[in-house]
Amino acid sequence: MKVKYYFFYLIILFIILFSTNSFCQTYTVTPIVEGNGTISPNNEQFVIHGETVEYIFRADSGYRVDINQDCGGYSLSRTNNFYRFNSVPITKNCNIEVKFVPDVFIVTPIFTKNGVVEPSTPQEIKYSILNFTVKPDEGYSASVGGTCGGVLSGNRYTTNIITSDCSVEVDFIRNIYNVTPSVGANGGMSPSTIQTISHGETLTFIMTPDEGYSASVGGTCVGTLEGDTLSTGQKFCNCQKFFHFYQ
Repeated sequence: MKVKYYFFYLIILFIILFSTNSFCQTYTVTPIVEGNGTISPNNEQFVIHGETVEYIFRADSGYRVDINQDCGGYSLSRTNNFYRFNSVPITKNCNIEVKFVPDVFIVTPIFTKNGVVEPSTPQEIKYSILNFTVKPDEGYSASVGGTCGGVLSGNRYTTNIITSDCSVEVDFIRNIYNVTPSVGANGGMSPSTIQTISHGETLTFIMTPDEGYSASVGGTCVGTLEGDTLSTGQKFCNCQKFFHFYQ
């Protein structure tokens, strides 16, 4: 008899513990919608502790969603005017506020001197891409970054699809060239190794022919030879300089 009551009380205790366990609690997720669009489902959802919820938002043409929620986090994917909302596991009653706002973003170009970017002023754009023309000054190259993301091809920079306010940041960097000296027999030169030089700068080489020899200079670098000193012209590309010594 005592055993019978023991199991009876054990069952009652189990029911009490199970009914108060947080994993069996249910919560209410309430969507609040404002503006030009629809939501599905459009009513409250009741979920058990740890479950997730999903909503589909459809924005009218020219609008997008702006979400404010206190459910603890979410992921959102977009295909044209449709948005898929997935929550993290729900652990409390919470609200999901959805506003359908005009689908317009601001893209701001930012660039340094020694080149131009067109357009050069902030642009309003809907859910689309945007093209910029990037024109470095002579002797400079463009490096493009920013928060919009995109691809530079030649002088055209094409952003990714714009989904938020972002920036296109362009640095115009002076070109760097290599000047490669090559010297024959019967003399020497200094410097004798590859030299790095910025666009528009000059470089000087000192030649030391052996006794009874003179220097002959060639190659693809333009320059002026005065005695045993060669001064290159302003550099606009990688080039080579050949030094020969003759009697």
